[in-house]
Amino acid sequence: MSNRPGGRGQNPHGLKLTNLDDIWDDLRAGIQHVYKRQSMARKRYMELYTHVYNYCTNVHSLQNRSSSSAKSKKGSNTGGAQFVGLELYKRLKDFLKTYLSNLLEVQYIQC
Repeated sequence: MSNRPGGRGQNPHGLKLTNLDDIWDDLRAGIQHVYKRQSMARKRYMELYTHVYNYCTNVHSLQNRSSSSAKSKKGSNTGGAQFVGLELYKRLKDFLKTYLSNLLEVQYIQC
C-alpha cells in the first residue's frame, strides 16, 4: 500500500482508505459553506458525499480499533459501517452544537 499526501493510501482494489481525521477538515468546511447559504457546485457536493460514503464503508478502518469496542451490550458484532458511522455522527453532532450555539450568540449580541 502506498501512502499519498494527506494520509490517504490505496488498497489493491484502488479504493481510497480513509479515516475521520483525514476528511474532517474538508467536511467541516463544506458544512460551514452550507450554513452560510452559499450555493454549492454539484462536483463539490459529490466530493463531500464520497468522503462520508468511503469512510462509512471502509472495512480497513476497523482494523485500527479493538474488537471489543465493536461489540454491542449483548456481545454481538454491530457491523463496521454502523460503528464507523457512529464516530462520524458524534463528531458532527459536537461540531453542529458548537457552531450553531456560536451563531446564536453572535445574533444575540448584534440585536
